[in-house]
Amino acid sequence: MEYVDSILKGRKIACPELVQACRRFKQDLENPAWDFNPRDAEFVIRIIETTFVHQQGERLDGTPLRGQPFLLEPFHKFIVYNLLGFFLAGTKERRYKEALIYIPRKNIKTSLLRRWPGAWRC
Repeated sequence: MEYVDSILKGRKIACPELVQACRRFKQDLENPAWDFNPRDAEFVIRIIETTFVHQQGERLDGTPLRGQPFLLEPFHKFIVYNLLGFFLAGTKERRYKEALIYIPRKNIKTSLLRRWPGAWRC
């Protein structure tokens, strides 16, 4: 929620589409048509962060990332919570079954999606 609030309050600079996504997320939390259950999202995040390691890359100071735990950025977690957290009220039917994730280069997108091919088709 800190990530969503920082976008909506302007503490974090974001494109209009991301602001809309954060607004929709907050509205969906309050909408009785949707149930929010973070259990699956937290499970996926925990698996990624405790199992996967970087295969390449380096930190901004030049320290190699190879073999270091693959810790998700806040926007990665937002995507996971948004995709896996919402269900049609009273059912186990997910709101989102597929997603197009458009992220600029050098934002750990490729590493995330290569680790779990097909994972974003829920």
